[in-house]
Amino acid sequence: VVVSRRGDGTYIRSLANLGGEWPANPQLNEVDFDTIELLEVRKMLEPRAAALAAGRATPRDLVELKHHLVKMSAQTGNVVVREQQDFLFHDAVIRAAHNKVLRALADSLTPMLIKSRQITGQTHRDMERIVRQHTAIYEAIRIGNGELAEEAMKQHLLAVGVDLISERHP
Repeated sequence: VVVSRRGDGTYIRSLANLGGEWPANPQLNEVDFDTIELLEVRKMLEPRAAALAAGRATPRDLVELKHHLVKMSAQTGNVVVREQQDFLFHDAVIRAAHNKVLRALADSLTPMLIKSRQITGQTHRDMERIVRQHTAIYEAIRIGNGELAEEAMKQHLLAVGVDLISERHP
């Protein structure tokens, strides 16, 4: 299953010989999840992704981020467009981090992320605040300030959490 190369490391040669105890392709259950638990995972991943994006975003990545931000800003009254652009903005941040493992992990969360936006998209009361927060994330990435991008994403996700809790306990 593994091969060791002196001075180089140990590598997995093949997964074919692993016993039946190992899942070949683990799947997340996108139907049964809690939005707070999903937010906890987002808070672990997205701030660091924003920091990486600040150091790695290409001009093309920046154009895409700006595109989603502008569309979100222009369509604050259209819930469907707003939900879609919010998802696409955050997805673009992940892609701008240029980390294949992070990308694969985010892809596995996509069904839950889309469903959570359909749940929470109806409840956002202060769209101006949300647009300002996304703008702060974008600007920090655009100027290449990883610490600022990470903090802006943390603040945004913190506000999302407050909104979620407020909806559960009005």
